[in-house]
Amino acid sequence: MTDRFMPHAWLQCLLVTVLVMPFTSGMAAEAGKNRDRDAMQAEMKAILADPARTADASASGAERGAICAYCHGSDGISKKGWLPNLAGQSAEFILDQNLAYAVGDRVNNVMNDLAASMTDAELINLSVYYAVQAPERIEPELTGKDLTVGENFYKGTCTRCHGEDGRGKKGYTWIAGQKQEYVRRALARYRDREGGRMDEEMAEVTANITDQLIDNLAAYIATLH
Repeated sequence: MTDRFMPHAWLQCLLVTVLVMPFTSGMAAEAGKNRDRDAMQAEMKAILADPARTADASASGAERGAICAYCHGSDGISKKGWLPNLAGQSAEFILDQNLAYAVGDRVNNVMNDLAASMTDAELINLSVYYAVQAPERIEPELTGKDLTVGENFYKGTCTRCHGEDGRGKKGYTWIAGQKQEYVRRALARYRDREGGRMDEEMAEVTANITDQLIDNLAAYIATLH
């Protein structure tokens, strides 16, 4: 009797395995991806308050972020002028942007896939890693640029969020130590509402600025350290 029904039992087990595997693997793939911004920011804040945990998170972030080095450099200094530096950036800002990529609130084919593949912990560790790296000291390209015009616009418009020194107030990006060409392109994208990055405040600020003013502003920002 046992031998007679064994083949059926074996087939049932095989069928269950085949049917369940896709669901369980899908569940495993989503493990650790709650994408709760407040919880993630709170966890990262706790990590940054503890030097030992910061060191551990940074080491894990460096390992997981090796794939990011192709564009952003192993130390967070980007390989191309039109790609942003991440070294020395606000950890809170980096995490917010990576989370936005992960859930599709910011659109970039490469970044969307990379961020979505990472767990919450990996996104936190990556943010910590880049935040503790030394920012780049930019050598600005000043030919044909009017720094006085750029400075006047910056101090009259940008300091409320980005600070006098470009290091950003709470939750805002550091633009000190940022690539000049990247800043120029980012400002133009905000003005033109292009590039998959919508921010109503930045769109309003840049709505009427000319290409020349963008060049002057990006040059001035490049002098901030």
